[in-house]
Amino acid sequence: MKITKERSSLLYNKYLLGAAGIMLAVSTLELLDIVELPFENLFGNSLAGGLANSIISFMQKNAYPALFVLMFLESASLPIPSELYLPFAGYLIYTGSMNFPLALIVATVSGTLGALVDFYIGLILGRVFVRRLARYFMVSEEGMDRAERWINTKGSWSVFAARFVPGLRSIISFPAGILDMERKRFILTTSLGTFGWSLLLIYIGFAAGKLWETAISTIEKTANQAVVVLIAALSASYIAYYLRKARRTS
Repeated sequence: MKITKERSSLLYNKYLLGAAGIMLAVSTLELLDIVELPFENLFGNSLAGGLANSIISFMQKNAYPALFVLMFLESASLPIPSELYLPFAGYLIYTGSMNFPLALIVATVSGTLGALVDFYIGLILGRVFVRRLARYFMVSEEGMDRAERWINTKGSWSVFAARFVPGLRSIISFPAGILDMERKRFILTTSLGTFGWSLLLIYIGFAAGKLWETAISTIEKTANQAVVVLIAALSASYIAYYLRKARRTS
């Protein structure tokens, strides 16, 4: 029997609903400690815990090249938290493994280059493509509208201010490209903003000093719990979305 596209989509959504229900139930059991499950270790170590430890290990082994790569990718809108690796660079400066001025230069240059990638994506590929791309980074159209209005009303220095706002730091480059901001102004404001953000976080990590030794040992445990919460939240969100959509079509 031939399955229509509509029926196939319906079956797929029902499978997702079932999977979301199972994941919500298991993650809830894990969070409430009702039963002892391997869920937290299975997912936590491979996701958030593994990511945090991988970033730290990457920084420890490669120092400046690692800082360049991480800052470049984050500035190009990949979900890599500078709130983790920039303070850790400060800790490496504290231990003598890195140099403060050089680390700051590397972070500023790589951050500016990564931002230019998004800028030219917006400039060359346009608003429609960028808005489709933004969905993969969990950025709503309303968020993109606000970013564009911010640049229109506050001018090029809005790019500088955005570099200090987590979540907005990277995506502000897209509307700047879409609106064809003057290149020199974009590079200047991005460089200054990236320099200020990097200086702040690197110094925090440097000032923390020995506190990092305790923090590193607890990152994995904290990250594991966070992953379970995230899975539960995403599962519940999909179930709510499915039920709302079913109610509208009924």
